[in-house]
Amino acid sequence: MSFWLLVLSSLSFSSDADETVTLDAISVRGNKEGKTLNESGESIAVLKEPFLNASNRENSIEMLNAVPNVQVNKNGESFSIRGINSTGVTGFQKDNLASILIDDVFQSDLALRSGSFDLWDSDSIEILRGPQSTSQGVNSLAGSVLMFHRRPIFENEGMAKLGGANYGGREFGVVSNHRLFGEKTGARLLYNREQTNGYTKNVTTGSNDAGREEHDKASIDLLHEFSSGGKLRTFWKYHRNESGSSYVQSADPFRYEVFENVNAVNKVDNHQVSTQYSHPFGDHSSLESVLAYSTSRERNVSDADNGPTDRAGTRKEHHDDDFISAESRFVTQTERMKNALGFHTHFYRLADDYDFNLLYPVGTSSTPVALDQIVKRYRTTFSVFDSVQYRFTEMHSIQAGARLEYVKNRYGTSVNARRTQNLGATANNTIDNYLNGVSGSYSGETSNFLVLPKLGYTLSWADHHIGLTYTRAYRTGGVAINRSRAQAVEYDPEFTNNYELSHKWSNRDLSFHTNFFYTDWREQQVQVQLTNDFYDTQVANASRSRVYGGEFETEWKLSPTQSLSYGVGYTKTRFEQFTSGTTNYRGKQFPFAANWTSRLTHTLRPFENFTFTTLLRGLGRSFTNAENTRTAPSQLYLDLAAQYGWNEWLFEAYSNNVLNRQYLVFNGAPTSTTSPYQATLHQTNAPREIGVRVTYHW
Repeated sequence: MSFWLLVLSSLSFSSDADETVTLDAISVRGNKEGKTLNESGESIAVLKEPFLNASNRENSIEMLNAVPNVQVNKNGESFSIRGINSTGVTGFQKDNLASILIDDVFQSDLALRSGSFDLWDSDSIEILRGPQSTSQGVNSLAGSVLMFHRRPIFENEGMAKLGGANYGGREFGVVSNHRLFGEKTGARLLYNREQTNGYTKNVTTGSNDAGREEHDKASIDLLHEFSSGGKLRTFWKYHRNESGSSYVQSADPFRYEVFENVNAVNKVDNHQVSTQYSHPFGDHSSLESVLAYSTSRERNVSDADNGPTDRAGTRKEHHDDDFISAESRFVTQTERMKNALGFHTHFYRLADDYDFNLLYPVGTSSTPVALDQIVKRYRTTFSVFDSVQYRFTEMHSIQAGARLEYVKNRYGTSVNARRTQNLGATANNTIDNYLNGVSGSYSGETSNFLVLPKLGYTLSWADHHIGLTYTRAYRTGGVAINRSRAQAVEYDPEFTNNYELSHKWSNRDLSFHTNFFYTDWREQQVQVQLTNDFYDTQVANASRSRVYGGEFETEWKLSPTQSLSYGVGYTKTRFEQFTSGTTNYRGKQFPFAANWTSRLTHTLRPFENFTFTTLLRGLGRSFTNAENTRTAPSQLYLDLAAQYGWNEWLFEAYSNNVLNRQYLVFNGAPTSTTSPYQATLHQTNAPREIGVRVTYHW
């Protein structure tokens, strides 16, 4: 879809202004410097609470889809910021290119799969597009998403919700806030449960809820304010998510059918504990500290061959992780200067255990091979960072900062593969010799010391702010295991040099924010397949790329009863130097990198206590593989929501994908006719969703 068609389609409907708040007074927490939105040269979208809970996307990053230059891929499995997929451009190295922090706690992939991105009782979301390595460190090359929930207050209040939707959707939640021990301690207790039968049927097993999902969240949040002005916040959170198939297999994908003889079941749970302390020093300085621990566990069973007959049995996977972090920042804010000096350290452990039968080709047939692989990864990080903004005059200010970061990675794997069938002496010897070559234990270790600078200049006059920024970003190096060659292969960090030009203007009723960016990507990490051998893969620093584009966002308060916002993003990605095997990828675009994203919203309050919200989202066509041979089509979605408040009650109705548009967002048909795996694993967008919700406040 061309840009102008997208704009015209957007303008043919009314849509909502609550989501991207772009007022100068908005303070941005993600940059850790206490700067307002207009003072920040970065491209930042701030989504506020009224929009976050307006639709039935309360535990999914899909609600971010089509925020300018943000694309959510494969039904929430990953997301892209400015064309850079969070799980990697060509492979999945377990060190993501974009980070998500919720209430200042880093969210691992397992934590997100447990449903930690939960919008019930949330306050705001900040999407920081572009590198955040100076402030956030590792895993922030593409950008960061920060979610903040409501903190405890020193009052007795609460709310409860009850809702239902098509496809068996149901939800129940309760929040209770209490004042404890006088007037300086507050406790906020929360429970939220959401479930749906989904719209996918397993024809082979007869299960009509193959795509079901159940999500539970519970939390205890305590806040104490000392007489000295210091604040201590401690919370515990529990998330649990159980889901079925995320894909379909029918020739017509919109029949929403799978044909596996084993129903897929994925169970993930996560616990998070955090202590956060802030203490003021006079009127201009404060100390802020965060200590956090997160642990997750995933158990997964599925059909090993993804087919209706039992050729390979049941695939079992166990995944466990731990993330421990500590950070302290000394923040100073005066009339001329804002500065954040900090120290950060974290330890990350990830253990993956795979137990399944692999179909090994034998002539025109195949035989199951039992494979048990255990992979363990450890990362230890220490860093010191400083970021300062100094205003020389009313018109001129500079920003400078740097992060010094030491990263140590350890990687080990144990592979045990064995034949399960007697195929005769000749075939047995051939298979056994190969399996003996790939079985064994391998390990490696690597460390890096990095310097990540940031430099910027801002020119301000009247309500205009023009900024120019340079930032260096990275993703850490590591160790890749080539199982075919029984080698542990180190790969180096990858770096980007990023240049950004911004213009921000706002007054009481209207704002415009524009950002242009250019990214030069060096030593890019890519997943390479060295031969046709299934195991002969590894990560290498094999590419150079470039990314450029921009975002434009505006918000307009049309009248006291209605407001309008519109945002559009353009991104162009290109491999400059990347060859894998006999394939030269020069000139090809990144996977999951739509050129155009657009979002137009409108809020109407025709009379007191009634709000009608319309949201139109558009995404351009994107490729879904690095070879650029498969595409996801242009997409257009219309979502509606209505809210009516009566005394302590809030009544809501919503519909997502009102036009019931159908899109094959990932073509999962087999790529090779000679592979023993011929299963189709398509992914489609969700059909029309309709639901209601009632909330009672006390």
